[in-house]
Amino acid sequence: MAYQEMPEKSLFRFVSELATNNSDLGFRLTGMNSVLYANPVDDPMFSAHREIVIASQQGDSLLYGSDFPGSAMACTVQVSSFLPDDRLLNSQNTASILFE
Repeated sequence: MAYQEMPEKSLFRFVSELATNNSDLGFRLTGMNSVLYANPVDDPMFSAHREIVIASQQGDSLLYGSDFPGSAMACTVQVSSFLPDDRLLNSQNTASILFE
């Protein structure tokens, strides 16, 4: 479903840069699930700077845990579908083409 104005009673608000009338909005949620890294990570999605010491019989190991329990990414998604004869299939012509 492409972007539409939300009812006034809704608390959900789109980020203005993602509000378009010709695409859908996709979300990706990533849980970090106690992922540990050998080095600090400065990536916006996988940021990890929490020092965690793991004790073992061979000695202590310093690892780095995620700064957050999860992260989210959103993007707009546009899809074009074509029929074998190269006609574009879209919401305006789907019914007429499928029932020719």
